[in-house]
Amino acid sequence: MNNNTATTPTAADVHAFTEGYAEALIWSDCDDVVSAFHAEGLDAFSAEDAERIRTECAEWLAAHFADVRAAMVPGAARYASEPYDLSHAGHDFALTRNGHGAGYWDRGLGEIGERLSAAARAAGEVYVYQTDVTQLGLM
Repeated sequence: MNNNTATTPTAADVHAFTEGYAEALIWSDCDDVVSAFHAEGLDAFSAEDAERIRTECAEWLAAHFADVRAAMVPGAARYASEPYDLSHAGHDFALTRNGHGAGYWDRGLGEIGERLSAAARAAGEVYVYQTDVTQLGLM
């Protein structure tokens, strides 16, 4: 959902952001064995870690929703090959907070991208590991 007029994210907004975030964590931080979890998204994580992800994403998105909304305005993300949405924003949160070579800062968002990048880095790094053959966890 492109919620450009609301001041707080809806449950659907948080869900889209969180799913994009979880998917990016899995494919960016995992080896070939763990990458098999990619299609599961948030469901690949233990219940405790899935709740941690939901909470962190909801809080971060709420705190930075105005900038995320501004990034979703058509044309704002100059280097996006498709419309920038909440799933992309969640993806960029995961990549930027973990210091990968892509994220908010390289979308062509100018000051918005700089603010979102600083906020994502301030959230600190998190990494994915395989807890057993059926689940992933965070460290």
